[in-house]
Amino acid sequence: GGDGQELFHSIRRKDGTWSCPGGCNKIHPTITLFFDTEKLHSVAILSVPLDPFNKYFNSRVKDGSAVCKTPFYYELDGFVRSNLNKLKEQKLFGNHLVKVAMGALRESDLAQSAALEMEHHKQCHAKRSFDRLEEVLQICLLHRLGEDLDVLSIHCMQKTSRVFRRVATPIAEQRMRECQFVVTPLVDGYFLSGYSVFRRHQGATNTVVEREQGRMVEYAVSPSFLFHQDTETPGRFTARKNEKHLEDDRENDEKNLAQFSWACEELSFANLEREWGDIGVHEYVGQKVRVHWRRGEVDIPDQDCSTSTADMPVVDIRLNGAPQFSTSLFSLNLELQRMDATQVDEVTVCFEGQARIPEMWTSFEFLVACYSRNLENVLAARNEEILKTRPLLRHEQEFLKEVREIAAVATLYS
Repeated sequence: GGDGQELFHSIRRKDGTWSCPGGCNKIHPTITLFFDTEKLHSVAILSVPLDPFNKYFNSRVKDGSAVCKTPFYYELDGFVRSNLNKLKEQKLFGNHLVKVAMGALRESDLAQSAALEMEHHKQCHAKRSFDRLEEVLQICLLHRLGEDLDVLSIHCMQKTSRVFRRVATPIAEQRMRECQFVVTPLVDGYFLSGYSVFRRHQGATNTVVEREQGRMVEYAVSPSFLFHQDTETPGRFTARKNEKHLEDDRENDEKNLAQFSWACEELSFANLEREWGDIGVHEYVGQKVRVHWRRGEVDIPDQDCSTSTADMPVVDIRLNGAPQFSTSLFSLNLELQRMDATQVDEVTVCFEGQARIPEMWTSFEFLVACYSRNLENVLAARNEEILKTRPLLRHEQEFLKEVREIAAVATLYS
């Protein structure tokens, strides 16, 4: 931003010369970048033609990216931003010797943006014809168009025009029919840093540790359930027979589908507060349900390193006795069959319960929001790389803004 001087730190004297930021107060030789608004290229002015300066610019002249007018004056191909970063990356002299003239970066960015916007406009409108557009789209649909589009692209098609919407809506409906959610109950959670001692009745061959309220909590991981969209009711998802995860080997009848339980004893000092002061606090956290969206390959953003599998966590739901968890785009119904906390003796409390998840409700817009949440990080990283060589174009800025707005409704609830 500004004139770019923040990229290379130094101290400017009252007479306009630059001195070393290290405190030596010496006036160092400098390279100052200007921008020629008529020829649309950068200009480098050397205060002194030092050998390291000459070696760098001679290499630029040799590769054809610079023209030497005098030993003090070089014309450089490209805009100021890209040349500034090239000078930053070279190893012949320090970055603090490179300056940008006042206003040069701003003039260069404006000219570069205008040129890129014009080129983008030409590409978008070159040879564009809307004759028989819907017929062309239908032909594309027959040749894997639906399989090759991610949910955000389908969403954008729906917003583009009525013609695109008529083609995109059946694709969105098919994506919902193919959609799967993996629901994993995390039960008998307790703080690891507490004073209590715990014993899970069912054992815990698989556990997970997570940070909550600034403390580490360990949960037992119950068998997961696979939910599909109901064939008769769009947006309604239920667990189906013979399609649960393999580790769930319970009787596969209707009443046991998506059913889970918990049982845990806490040996607590809650009733010994007079002897133990303030440590008499129950450390048992309870249960929650985690919902993952099982994405197809097309719905995993490129360069997304945030997850190593297709299962993306989208919702965390704490079991607090309420029969339903609901947001604007997602809801889950919970059948709480039993939930008890029994005082066994002076120091022991037994927590037991059983619940079932009969159904979930969601929409295509929820998938778009979840996809956008992942894509937001990918775009932010890509834009950082782009800014090293040029300013962001208007459509790139607007796309990132729209993705962020869509992603905002897919906050990971807990």
